[in-house]
Amino acid sequence: MKHYVTSLPQLNLIPALPKNPRNYPIILIGTGAIATLGHLPTYKIAGFFLYNTINEVCTTSTNENIIFDLAVPSNQIQSILKQLPRNSHALIQKLMGENLIDAQSIVNVCKQRHIYGSINFQLRYAPYILALKDAIRLGWLGQRLTTIEIHVNVHMP
Repeated sequence: MKHYVTSLPQLNLIPALPKNPRNYPIILIGTGAIATLGHLPTYKIAGFFLYNTINEVCTTSTNENIIFDLAVPSNQIQSILKQLPRNSHALIQKLMGENLIDAQSIVNVCKQRHIYGSINFQLRYAPYILALKDAIRLGWLGQRLTTIEIHVNVHMP
């Protein structure tokens, strides 16, 4: 078995990053534990410029590339989206509303304000998920995979 494992090609473990992350500054709205212990340190390690306050963002001459990272409870997302500049970028870290009606309302606000919205699907770029995607693509887990169960224990420095 050891020979088989070592002879396998390497799986992808690293997500693609922008060539110049400083071109995509981030303002984090929300200060829960995952934001302060997870998002902020990760953004710094990846080299993104981080605004400290919303006032800094407002005094910036252009908001074109600013990413508004919304790490707030899902019932606050719509009201925040309505206050963001038109044509801005929003990364929604929580659920997309409490139900389907809320989710559709969030989509509608983004369309009306021309906001490029994105939802963070937990673990999408975690190294083991990237490796799992490769293993599925390569057929290592069979031809028809229907369920994968993952238990996560997170250590944040």
